[in-house]
Amino acid sequence: MLSGAVTWASVPVTAKLLRDALTEALGVSALLTHMNPRNRTLHDLGAMCADKRHVWAYRWLTVGMLLRGYDLNVELAFARDARLHLSWPDVDAHVEPRSFIATGTLKDWLSFTAHASDGGFDVESRLAMRDCAEQLALIVPGACSVA
Repeated sequence: MLSGAVTWASVPVTAKLLRDALTEALGVSALLTHMNPRNRTLHDLGAMCADKRHVWAYRWLTVGMLLRGYDLNVELAFARDARLHLSWPDVDAHVEPRSFIATGTLKDWLSFTAHASDGGFDVESRLAMRDCAEQLALIVPGACSVA
């Protein structure tokens, strides 16, 4: 947990700020499909897209998550999924707790974390997927799904 607020350009970064930004990104994608004849705001267009599940913008919006304190099996489970790209902030691989960054499109994250109850993954990997899904649920507009 970070002490103090995270800021970007002197603006506090909150889940609401990220959710609103993602909603507006959906709104930009709506301009190509719906043309905006009623002169709606990007936020309103994005909310409409989320409600209608027109979320093709999730194919180009990327999310990176820092995972810390999980065992090596979790890291390997995330690494085996070709949709996610991993990087390691620690130079020494033996540093505990382990940490890695997984990056992928929002669509890929939602698809990957949908396996949080899949018995084909070990318990710790499913817990990590569930933790990631909970974080995504805080920022993704509308229902947290791509189906």
